[in-house]
Amino acid sequence: MSLNKIKKLAGAAILLAFFAYLMFFFLSDIDRFSPLLNISPNVAAGLLGLSFLVFLGLSVQQYLILLSVKCKLSFSTVFLLAVSNTLLNYLPLKMGLVAKGGYLKFMHKLSVGDYLGTLASGQLLWILLSALIGAVVGFLTLYPELQTLNVTLMLLTALLALSAVMTSLLLLTFRRPYMVEFLGKVLSVIRIDPKLIPCISISRPIILLYVVSSGVLFGIFSLRVWCSFAVVGVDIDFLQVLFLQACLSVSFAFSFVPGNLGLKEGAFVALSAMYGLDLDGALLAALIDRAASLSLTFLLGPMALARLSYSVWLEKTVPPISH
Repeated sequence: MSLNKIKKLAGAAILLAFFAYLMFFFLSDIDRFSPLLNISPNVAAGLLGLSFLVFLGLSVQQYLILLSVKCKLSFSTVFLLAVSNTLLNYLPLKMGLVAKGGYLKFMHKLSVGDYLGTLASGQLLWILLSALIGAVVGFLTLYPELQTLNVTLMLLTALLALSAVMTSLLLLTFRRPYMVEFLGKVLSVIRIDPKLIPCISISRPIILLYVVSSGVLFGIFSLRVWCSFAVVGVDIDFLQVLFLQACLSVSFAFSFVPGNLGLKEGAFVALSAMYGLDLDGALLAALIDRAASLSLTFLLGPMALARLSYSVWLEKTVPPISH
């Protein structure tokens, strides 16, 4: 049996197990619905607002990474791509990435190699930043006596600087033989074709802007998670939320389930158990976080797809104006 077929079967099994457990979870105690049904309009609006900020953050990331291959789009177009990509990624085979690549190739003449190179670059930078944040937060949780504002700000500032320097050095040495061999192994693990290494070339200013914007996006994701826990009455330290979000961000690179359904919720519960938190509350928090993301995705996603599809239709059917 091929590896791809095993992944498909495993993904289907995870989804079935996840939805089966959700049915058992709620049907065994109907009162567990209460926190979900009693969310106030203000709280719901706040969670949706954070989800909208997530889309803006993803758009900034995409805008910057496309600049590295001299593909300058309007921010509104990048925003539509970010929303539609998120919606379509709930389909098998990460259809969002395929559709976005097709759009950029047809409408903006971006080559497949450059597009895949931007995906690989962005994913590497995001994983590296998330891993560094997780390492710093893990260090602080191991040594609670260091959890002062000054120390935390100092470590987070050093983290941003270190991540910018490390990514700069990493990307500037991509063409060195030993780096090619090492990165080939890393990229293979996270399911990116090592042949893309020559396509990855980002200027240092873009790297710095990308790292800073990614840090802000990471903070927005974390704030939404923290609010989700607060809604169900689970008292969780914000450093624990940062560590949870770091693990979730890294895990997305290895996901083989559409939208990371089931895996994200499982990570919520497993990491909450590590911190001794209420597991039922952790699952409810994961569902609220998922609902905040899905509701805006399914609200804006069809409109974004329609607008992009219309622009493609115009390009195909309307002849260019001759002067």
